Amino acid sequence: MFNNELLYYLRNNLTNTIIGGDWNCILSKRDCESNSMQVSKSLTNLVRSVQLKDAWFIKNRNPEYTYIRNNYGSRLDRFYVKEIGKFINNINLCHVNFSDHSCVMMSLDLPNLPKMGKYYWKMNVELLNRIDIKDDFKKEWSKIKLSINNYESINTWWDMHAKIQIRNFFIDIEKENQMKFGLLQYLEIKLNR
Repeated sequence: MFNNELLYYLRNNLTNTIIGGDWNCILSKRDCESNSMQVSKSLTNLVRSVQLKDAWFIKNRNPEYTYIRNNYGSRLDRFYVKEIGKFINNINLCHVNFSDHSCVMMSLDLPNLPKMGKYYWKMNVELLNRIDIKDDFKKEWSKIKLSINNYESINTWWDMHAKIQIRNFFIDIEKENQMKFGLLQYLEIKLNR
């Protein structure tokens, strides 16, 4: 499960990815006080193959257990990081009343965060060279033009409707292309193993 599904979702930007959650398994005997809990080979292989680090041990030497039951503890809840781990300020546990798991809290100090808000969109003009996209856009343009009489002027129609529809059309195509490209990258990784 871990090798196939998780790797698929991580394929595009592993460097800046943080993955975490209740893994319901351990990677090492130091993650559990009980001898009955098995180490997950598939998660261990994934973590090693893509060189992820357990974020807890970037800032802490000793394990702290996030799940305690029948007088033994386990580290089931973890974050995994790559290069972004160098920006971890602090990582600790917070015990809560509403769960049998403790919360793992991590704070990061990320440099060069982009400003939030609206951004300028620029169309990928390479898309205009594809005949299939030209044909699809002709159909879309015909639909867009149908609403021209619903606006008080052609300028209002352009600003309030046409421009937005054109942008959305090309953004959707670009998303589809990125998904296909990501899938190809994922398949390459799998074939090269």
